[in-house]
Amino acid sequence: MELPLTALHLDYHIPELSIPAFGRFDMAHYLEQLRRSDAEAVTLFAKDHFGNSFYPTRAGHRHRDLPCDLLGTAAAELRKAGKRVLAYYSLCWEKRAADLHPEWRQLDAENRPFGAEGPWGTVCVNSPYMEELVLPQLREIVEWYPVHGIFIDIAMMNPQGCFCPHCRERFRAETGRELTPGPGQRRFAAESMRRALRKIREAAGSLALCANASWGIGQPVEIADIVDFLVVESQPAHVSSGGYLLQMMQAKYCHADGRPFQIITVRFHGGGWGELSLKSREQLCYEFSLIAAHGGRVCCGDQGDYDGNLDAGTHRTLREAFDFVREREPFLGGRARRHIAVYCGEQGSFPFSVDELPPELPGMAGLLAGLNEQFEFCSSAALLRNLEHYAAVLVPGGTALPEAVRSALDAYVGNGGVLIREPSGVPEGHCYWEDGGETILLRTGYRPLELRDGDRVITGLRPPLVPYAPPGVPWRSSFTPPAPEGVPGAVARPRGAGLLIETAVPFSRNFWRTGDTRLLRAFRRLLEEVGITPAVRISAPGFDVNIVDDGDARERIHFVHYSAERNTMAGYPVIRPHTPFTCRVSLRSRRCPFRATLQPAGRNIPFSREGEELCFELPADTPYVILELEYQPEGEL
Repeated sequence: MELPLTALHLDYHIPELSIPAFGRFDMAHYLEQLRRSDAEAVTLFAKDHFGNSFYPTRAGHRHRDLPCDLLGTAAAELRKAGKRVLAYYSLCWEKRAADLHPEWRQLDAENRPFGAEGPWGTVCVNSPYMEELVLPQLREIVEWYPVHGIFIDIAMMNPQGCFCPHCRERFRAETGRELTPGPGQRRFAAESMRRALRKIREAAGSLALCANASWGIGQPVEIADIVDFLVVESQPAHVSSGGYLLQMMQAKYCHADGRPFQIITVRFHGGGWGELSLKSREQLCYEFSLIAAHGGRVCCGDQGDYDGNLDAGTHRTLREAFDFVREREPFLGGRARRHIAVYCGEQGSFPFSVDELPPELPGMAGLLAGLNEQFEFCSSAALLRNLEHYAAVLVPGGTALPEAVRSALDAYVGNGGVLIREPSGVPEGHCYWEDGGETILLRTGYRPLELRDGDRVITGLRPPLVPYAPPGVPWRSSFTPPAPEGVPGAVARPRGAGLLIETAVPFSRNFWRTGDTRLLRAFRRLLEEVGITPAVRISAPGFDVNIVDDGDARERIHFVHYSAERNTMAGYPVIRPHTPFTCRVSLRSRRCPFRATLQPAGRNIPFSREGEELCFELPADTPYVILELEYQPEGEL
């Protein structure tokens, strides 16, 4: 299945209550809204978190109040209209199965049901649940309905591990040991999910398969090779994990992986899927643009009401936002230019929770985006595959280096690369400062660096210190004291033909927590010191930039402008209507294009060369513009 640019994900988690559901359901109105939003692909529900199916299943439980074959009717109509259809199936959240078969539940190490406090139970893929319910239902869907693919949701195990009798028995049979918490259990959980998805892959036959199982960065590595394309749920309401930055990080991570991918956001302002709120057109256009500019396919989630109906106003707004990115579709695609790699470890390893996302990752994204640097977030596989193409590799604080990655980075630096490594953990360094006879203890915010022979201290990197004092030592907080000269911010250590940069300052962690622009300036100073400069400089703030090469004769620079209100909703800033403006853009390039065009407007843009830079006056008429540069192919006059 070819992954289209725009998709609609319809959530239908509808319980069976004393008040019947679907009492005023109108199939004609329902189909009219799907036509109104005009998404090129639609995900329809086959089975929800409650265990209710939306088609006349024989293997499972049809929703008690379902008035018709909702999945079958909608799939047939959508396919007739030329849309791609995926059937949604909730895997590990299944209240009905958990209630009827307590022995199928996922249990923690103390034999307590995982997720029992929530609205639905969590079942284990090592139990008979797979053979008795999941696989038979998937075979029904594949045989009965004209769908293009299967969307598996909640492909997850308890983050602390499942210790149900089925897991204990299988682990004992495979290893001869008892199942206990620890790395062995995590590997066993990952392999259990791989095994389940392979069975699902077989049941799906020739249909496309995707699985929503990521609450970190990117698709979990254990299942990425089983699915046909990557899907990652990412919402700005995930504020603690990056907000808008998280959407951009996810797209950069998946693009570096090299496979087709879809980023799922929602029309709701909050982090849930069942609210009554509706984002504005401007809000949706910004989020969709951020995803598309980094090579992603756009998917937006909606939720049917208790009667199963959809809101007409919502789908009109979705159509406008979908059309906004579709207008730019002829100018999407290509390969993002590789310049800086941010190694983020195996954050997608399974199981994982978005709450575990280290603050260094969104902090590093904020620093580099704020400096208009061209960068990617890389898993181990992506980094090892493309390492030679990067001018520098950044390792945020607290990121563990597997042996294969460590060895490859040693060779990379030895061959002339630049590796910048932040300190792990929270720095504990401090110093004393004399002020008018008072001794003030200051927390430096640095982890002290041990200077070695051959080290070069990189100066100018000392952000403000934080006043701090234990009991009995005076301190002041009404001023910013000077940083002591004896504490270096970073050192450059020659390694073969390259450089290893060790920073004492946890730039990324501190920037995520404070947003202090002095950290931004200090980090820019560090990059410039080792010869890393942005390919694009912009006279106006707030742009997210991505340079994409489309063959040797064309490159496109994607500019997405962030323009937010001061007020927030659900903890993150609300995007306001865009006000057109013009800014100066300088592009570092050895080549000179014969034409520069602003897309999708198709307007020619004059430019000049100043030294090694091409200079433009960029009309930011909309929040997402693309500057297309065309070059004479090599060998042609």
